[in-house]
Amino acid sequence: MKLIYLFLCLVIHNVETMNSFAKYTLTQLDEIKQKSVIRGEYKDVAQESAGAIVFNSRTVGYVGGQKNSSPLRDAIYYIISGGYCYAGMSQFIIIDLLQTYQLNTIKVWLYDRDPTFIRTYDMQLFISSSDTNDQLIYESNISKSLTTIKFPDTQIKQIKIKNRGGSTIDQWLILLKIQAFYAF
Repeated sequence: MKLIYLFLCLVIHNVETMNSFAKYTLTQLDEIKQKSVIRGEYKDVAQESAGAIVFNSRTVGYVGGQKNSSPLRDAIYYIISGGYCYAGMSQFIIIDLLQTYQLNTIKVWLYDRDPTFIRTYDMQLFISSSDTNDQLIYESNISKSLTTIKFPDTQIKQIKIKNRGGSTIDQWLILLKIQAFYAF
């Protein structure tokens, strides 16, 4: 009996010691968990598997078949015979996320595969939540390849990419992939 009592005392003392050395309290752990959900668990939330859709898909052009042309896909890219979507002058590609997320980074992958020089685009990128108007976070007339846009932590429900002036070769804004996530 004394042995069991001694064992229980050691276990209780050990738990109290471990709690005193814990990095976070239970309240802090709950806050961290809530932030993780709001931030999309720190993963790319602009993908089909995360529930994102191309909101104006009927006005956007697609090249490369149904599975290969979406900018929200997470599969391997095969762009020899297509594999992208495009928008004409002054048109938008609108990405609608599953819910409102707190994000601070968006990556836009633009088509730049030309034999003679690197193609650049004239584009704008807007973000909005369900209760705010569009907010311009990026504009450039020399966007190319992989464009990473960092901005302050913002609640986002929609991402709009506007083809402001086409590319150095033609009038189209050609989008391969878009990613949106919270980065540290």
